[in-house]
Amino acid sequence: KATVSVLNCEGERVRERSIMEPLFKALSFDMTPQRAVLLSGGAAALFVGSMYFAADARKEGYNRDEKRNILKRAAGAALTSAASLAVVALGKGAAGGTYLERIGLGGTLAQQLRAVATSFGLTTTLFLGVVVGRRVEDGEGFFEIFPSLRLTLLPCAGTDDDYVPFRNYLLGPATEEIVFRSCILDFMLNAGFGHAAAVGCGALNFALAHVHHLYFYLTSLRIPVLQGCTIVFANLVMHSVFALYSSFIYTRTASLPAAILAHSYCNMLGPPSFGHLSNPALSSRQKHAITAALVGGAGAFAVLAGPLTRPALFGTYAHAMAW
Repeated sequence: KATVSVLNCEGERVRERSIMEPLFKALSFDMTPQRAVLLSGGAAALFVGSMYFAADARKEGYNRDEKRNILKRAAGAALTSAASLAVVALGKGAAGGTYLERIGLGGTLAQQLRAVATSFGLTTTLFLGVVVGRRVEDGEGFFEIFPSLRLTLLPCAGTDDDYVPFRNYLLGPATEEIVFRSCILDFMLNAGFGHAAAVGCGALNFALAHVHHLYFYLTSLRIPVLQGCTIVFANLVMHSVFALYSSFIYTRTASLPAAILAHSYCNMLGPPSFGHLSNPALSSRQKHAITAALVGGAGAFAVLAGPLTRPALFGTYAHAMAW
């Protein structure tokens, strides 16, 4: 990095200083509780608003799955993520650790890989019923659950329709975890809030950021208002619960990649349900197998989640974050 020498009155060099240091000092601010709450809500509003304005979502006939709209929304989400990360760097408060630690990218490579592996294992355990259900009901093998890695990472290698996996399994999880976990949690913790308040604020903002889907349901899908509101309310509850799970993974491991993986994996699997019980195509034995996997997976997760996410496994900053 570019530096300049700081000299004393005798002309002796005292220390090296980054040429950006004066700019950071001029722009930095104290992260008060009021600012943290406002910045959290503002980040969530900007995240949703930037995607809508970028993609002209207010126009009639708007299709959120079109390639051009996905790319425009990607630009809006990326800008919001970058702005939120900048606020983390400029805010001064109670949070310790380096900048990379505070945004979930600290620790050693081995600790980050351990966190990612733990996230994958725990999510598979928690959603075991979904995995078994898709095998029994749809005939999908475990690895058939995952979309094409090539098209998820490089959607330009396929058709326009292949940008949907990119949005659902890479762009969405990455930008949402940066804003709603890395940044909003840091805003709150840096302002002196406890972990319960920080996680709750992030979960609430994350859930509310998905209420805008009502506009899509009413304008593009043309479904009745009451039905649309019912769907949005159910999604509000579901996203709140997921945000708590993602926050658990993030705060216990202090790893942003682990949270992104959990988010992407959950998007692939879908929420657990007991809908198989009313499926006439399934035998009693098949229904019992799926139910056992749902209950057993949840029970195994409850037993394993604590020991497998011991902060000692993921570095010193995980100790400060763990709840």
